[in-house]
Amino acid sequence: MEIILDGQVGAYAGMISFLKEISIYKRAARFKRIAVGALLVVGIFLVFQVIRLSLFSEDNQIKGVVEEFYGYEQDSDFASSWRLFHSVMKQKFNKSDYIQTRAHVFMNDFGVETFGIMQGKCENRGLTPMFTF
Repeated sequence: MEIILDGQVGAYAGMISFLKEISIYKRAARFKRIAVGALLVVGIFLVFQVIRLSLFSEDNQIKGVVEEFYGYEQDSDFASSWRLFHSVMKQKFNKSDYIQTRAHVFMNDFGVETFGIMQGKCENRGLTPMFTF
């Protein structure tokens, strides 16, 4: 059994008060770390979404396919451009007929050696995207 003198009671009370303050400080510091971590995760997520939507938007994908398609056409690589057709277009033109017809029409009938394309804003008209000629 321990005997506590009057002077020691104040010391114990001060010590208990100090320990409570430390506990409150630790909880506040832990909450701040959790809040900062959560804000950091949300910020990274938002940056990722903005990048994903700007780089990989449907408009950019469509423009990329169109540029790739006409790049193959300009190089007279009609087999590669045919591979980019929508499945409905592939049903309309079989691969060998398309290759022979494109080469014949462009090179022989029109005498075309090169051509260019201009793209405007993509419009969604509720149709399934496909190439038409």
